[in-house]
Amino acid sequence: MHKNKIVFTISTFGHGKGGHFYSLHTIAEELSKHFDITIINIGAQPSPILNSEKYHKQFIPFTGKGFLSIRAEIKKIVRKEQPIVINAFDIESFAWARCVGRKTGIPVFHTKCGGPNPKGYFPQVKNLILFSKENEEYFTSQTTVKNRRIALIPNRVLPIQADEKRISELRLKHDLKTGNNRVLLRISRIGEHYRTSIEQGIELTKWLRGKGIAIKFLILGEVQDPHTLSLIQAKIQSEGLEQCIFIENDKKFTLNASQLLPVADVVIGSGRNFMEATSFNIPLLTTLNNEKFPLLVTDKNFEEVFRTNFSPRTSIQSYNEGLNLDEIEQIFTAENYLSATSKWYEKYFSLSAGAEKYKGLYDQHLIFEKEKLSLDALKNVCYTVLRFRKNKEK
Repeated sequence: MHKNKIVFTISTFGHGKGGHFYSLHTIAEELSKHFDITIINIGAQPSPILNSEKYHKQFIPFTGKGFLSIRAEIKKIVRKEQPIVINAFDIESFAWARCVGRKTGIPVFHTKCGGPNPKGYFPQVKNLILFSKENEEYFTSQTTVKNRRIALIPNRVLPIQADEKRISELRLKHDLKTGNNRVLLRISRIGEHYRTSIEQGIELTKWLRGKGIAIKFLILGEVQDPHTLSLIQAKIQSEGLEQCIFIENDKKFTLNASQLLPVADVVIGSGRNFMEATSFNIPLLTTLNNEKFPLLVTDKNFEEVFRTNFSPRTSIQSYNEGLNLDEIEQIFTAENYLSATSKWYEKYFSLSAGAEKYKGLYDQHLIFEKEKLSLDALKNVCYTVLRFRKNKEK
């Protein structure tokens, strides 16, 4: 049966392992049931995440010179594929997508994969897909783009298959399941952006141990910034917690780390790995802005936390630290704590339900206004070129 085609675009500046690469990968795999998918990856190197037999992938190297030649290559691919839409997954690749869309008459979408509301440049996008309620509220209030169409489709994830062999090896390496030990897990790259969530986990570990609770805290992820690693190690040592807090950055465990989520009794989650943990029905904490401890996510506060896509920007209006800690203590001391986070997965994060929303959006006969060569399009090009050139200089 003939399938309509979709072309996605995405840019790579560094390792190509950021959350939006995983988002695109899983969305493309699921949409491949309905569409013939091609992903065009532009940048310094191809993303290792975008690797599947369920879609086609084209890599085009770019480091800041030859914008027009890259546009010509993308236009050639698009003319060959004849997709019904082009969907860019970042501002930079949107610069090429809108140029090619203008030349070919194909509707162009941009997906903003969560994150804070823009403070600097953001292109004037007609067809905008958003992951978070926070972003939806912001863009809905903007009046700079006429006839803008906004679709809120929260990030979706596939249910994760646990890797029992690696879980056993990880438990053995750090002696995680001895006696009455409970395991707290944070999967995160080790860099300044993620430092707060890790330090909140350290503070919680210290507090729980002060209550006489046997707990081990495992920090699992690649080292993005050695200086941040040193600061975290120093904090662990200053608190005298070297015997119960472990940092694991071996690639054997950091690659596809979500498959190791069941090693934990409780997870500190954010963004994508929060959603993945719900598929295992694990009790979940998340980072709370300007607070000492992470927040236990419950039915009562879920909507507030969901608004910012479970990010470190999360704040709760009626937050009570004492009550939060009491509820966390109950989880770690209960003989058989009955978690109910899996219902959030079914309701909000199931990929199959999200794919249907994308399908409905793409299948709509949108009134496509052929974009003129605008000042904003030129700004988008300049922004993209400068971003790539600055990245090359690093």
